[in-house]
Amino acid sequence: QWLVPLMVVRYGLYTLATRAPLSLDELRPLRVGLLRGSPIGAHLKAEGFQSLLSAKDYKDLLRLLREGTIDAIYAGTFMLEAAMDALGQPRSDFALRATLGEGTLYMAASLSVEADEVRRWLAAYQALDENGTVAQLRRRYLP
Repeated sequence: QWLVPLMVVRYGLYTLATRAPLSLDELRPLRVGLLRGSPIGAHLKAEGFQSLLSAKDYKDLLRLLREGTIDAIYAGTFMLEAAMDALGQPRSDFALRATLGEGTLYMAASLSVEADEVRRWLAAYQALDENGTVAQLRRRYLP
């Protein structure tokens, strides 16, 4: 169950910065990595991308890109760039070549979560929103 929309995320195709700039048409035949089980692979398939490889996490995707096992990474721009920072991988080593689609990220709960617990989560979020904490966190962590 979707509880609260948190943010809109753009999805982007990243290559190593040392690679020559590529158009979307030039990116299509390349080997593109994405997170295992991610529904965003449907965006790529709809756009004619055929060679999709999955990895368990962003660290693995960045490693595969550096090793040359994949040619590009397709991921939420905010999440991948935050992973670069957290893993000590300079953003300047990578280049965003194209954006392709966007989606809304939600606070969510399993359908098996009791209604009372869902109400408590929603009330907690509303309290944080009303006291300014949500806005403060957005300014601090979101682009």
